[in-house]
Amino acid sequence: LPELASRRLYALLVGALGADLAGKQVQVIPNGFFWYLPWDVLKDGQGHYLVESQEWSCVSPSELLRSGLRSMPSQQGLERVVALGGTRADLPATGREATEVAALFPHGLALLGPQARASELVRLAPQAQVLHLATHSGLSPDLNQTYIELSDGRFSLEQVYGLQLESGSRVVLSSCESGLGQAAPGREVSSLASAFLSSGASSVVATLWRVDDNASAAFFQKFYPHLLNKRSISESLRQARLDCLADPELKDPTNW
Repeated sequence: LPELASRRLYALLVGALGADLAGKQVQVIPNGFFWYLPWDVLKDGQGHYLVESQEWSCVSPSELLRSGLRSMPSQQGLERVVALGGTRADLPATGREATEVAALFPHGLALLGPQARASELVRLAPQAQVLHLATHSGLSPDLNQTYIELSDGRFSLEQVYGLQLESGSRVVLSSCESGLGQAAPGREVSSLASAFLSSGASSVVATLWRVDDNASAAFFQKFYPHLLNKRSISESLRQARLDCLADPELKDPTNW
């Protein structure tokens, strides 16, 4: 996000709300292109990122409705993760990422290379408290053809809707532009992230831009210890981004 635009948007969208928000958790219900705004990297007048002072997250009206109809997921006892990676030779760090994520959990399973196929995803996803997908994803003008790439081909958005995820599970989409959807979103946005929410996930971590596989692997090594310390997804993301800001190799926002 260009520096001038970042500061102007901060002044209009955050600064105008006043100082009472400082230190508080904020949930935004976006509309239109605000779905694609990277809120955490907006800068105040002193050049500080929003993430440095506040915890922000985005939620859709339908997500609010679903959360009101089911109990909130417990922050205790996250033990079961299914982590998938290594589906492409040109993204070698995704295999390492999946292996390292699985190793952090008491009951972690890494699906690597040929194991990372559609039948295994369908079979094992319902058993996961956390589903971590480190792979390539593609955005298509025909949204139903938007996909996650597995070892045996493309797993489409339509197929994601058919997954039977554990209620309250968390999904991490460590892949390019997995939070993007239609060219002109409204009160809702249709994307890989929203498809996983519709399939039972309580929260989804997704990206708005292309990500480097090595930086992504490093980022999630900072993220998961916070999540396993019984923090929420949004709080864990914020803490991981603060950790990255303190790391000379990861402080650029494109890495988080």
